[in-house]
Amino acid sequence: MKKKGQLDMLKGLILSLVVIGVVIALAFLMMGQINTTATTIAGTGSYAANGTTSVLAAMGGIPAWLPLIVVAVIGVIVFGLIGMFYRSK
Repeated sequence: MKKKGQLDMLKGLILSLVVIGVVIALAFLMMGQINTTATTIAGTGSYAANGTTSVLAAMGGIPAWLPLIVVAVIGVIVFGLIGMFYRSK
């Protein structure tokens, strides 16, 4: 793979990570609004309020994985570049 191919791959990966971050942020905002509405309308002990609270708690661990994914992607790119330089010699 040539250098340009590596850089083009990097652009796509960065764009996909940004899109994933935006989608996660929007999901948190929507679930927060649904939880507030369910608590206001049905009360704090309702199934709707308990369900959205459970979903928000489950989704809380998702953002912790993003730095690990970024490090893995950077590692793959670095290994690819190192391999490319050794093959060219």
